[in-house]
Amino acid sequence: MEKKFYYMHLDESYFDPSILEKMGKCFESIHIGLLKGDGLIRVVDMDGWSREELKHFNQGIKQTKGEFPYIIKNALDNKQANLRPYSWYIGEDYLKSALAMSSGEVKLSNHNYLYHLVHHEALPLIESTLYKAIPEIKSIENSGSFIYPPDEGMMSWHTNEAASSAPVRVYFVYAPEDRKSYFRYIGVDGRVYTSWDKKGWNIRTFHCGSLQVDGYRLWHCVMSNTHRFSFGFRLTGISIDQLSFMAKEFDSGYMNIENWRAW
Repeated sequence: MEKKFYYMHLDESYFDPSILEKMGKCFESIHIGLLKGDGLIRVVDMDGWSREELKHFNQGIKQTKGEFPYIIKNALDNKQANLRPYSWYIGEDYLKSALAMSSGEVKLSNHNYLYHLVHHEALPLIESTLYKAIPEIKSIENSGSFIYPPDEGMMSWHTNEAASSAPVRVYFVYAPEDRKSYFRYIGVDGRVYTSWDKKGWNIRTFHCGSLQVDGYRLWHCVMSNTHRFSFGFRLTGISIDQLSFMAKEFDSGYMNIENWRAW
């Protein structure tokens, strides 16, 4: 496994086990419910919605749903013309086309196939265990509460590159099935690393970087063939090397070095 300061797996034992266990059981129930279609949590499917329908939904959301959790499928901001299989957007050909784009073009061409998890208690609970485990953090900003669906859920190759040095990112991922989803990234050596999710919690931290400030940017993407629960956070007041005491050696059975390179 590649050991670099910009990407690490964190040992889940540093975080409140009661919270992780509670949330894990909750996500298992949602996973089973979604597969069965038994309505354990309300699902809002926006497929085919107009901008006016979306505006009306947003205006009435507090009156109709209050703070109860729900899932949004086919959100308008994630829906783009999809002319290829979803798997193409996390593969070699799309990466090579993205590498030739400007940062702005990469953002515009980003393809996602995922659900949004809204008003779920997982978000504040995971935030609280982050503050407890890492008291040096000054602030936490949520960068996404997603469920990747089992039929090729994905987020295409992207960098999250910023003009200035970006905050450290931490992602808490719960996978109800073993080796059915992964986080894939490019090392500074140009090699392609695929970090498979084990069943249960998978906690990763990385620094996206900026070519102007840091001399690198972290290309990465996500794929899932299960209901992958993903909660992302931007941390300010701390650098990624300050989290190295939490790092753990990731099981080599869950880390592939692909036989193709980005450069």
